[in-house]
Amino acid sequence: MDVRLNVCKLDFTQKPGDNRRAMGELMDLTLLWEARRLLKAQLEAGGLDFFLSRGGRQWFQIAPERIEEVLVRAQHKLAAAPSVKVVDLARREVRRELIRQVACVMVQTGF
Repeated sequence: MDVRLNVCKLDFTQKPGDNRRAMGELMDLTLLWEARRLLKAQLEAGGLDFFLSRGGRQWFQIAPERIEEVLVRAQHKLAAAPSVKVVDLARREVRRELIRQVACVMVQTGF
């Protein structure tokens, strides 16, 4: 019976922190989950009108300050401060969901 072990070759020429290609970045997605939950609650309570800009020429323009308000409220519920990448990810996700909601309303009204 021939048993061969796979031997892992180590590269000692690189510094310990230089192996970023080999490892993925871990992100805590608690902020994203909390932002989605707060967005859903706000949409149920105040509707889509809460997130739309008042006045102006464009009817269905999303107010960026309302997105930031959701993110700030979600950050206050976390124990630790999230990284910048996670905040950007949550901002994009909230904006995408609002764009999807606005598109649905526009289709329903005939735009």
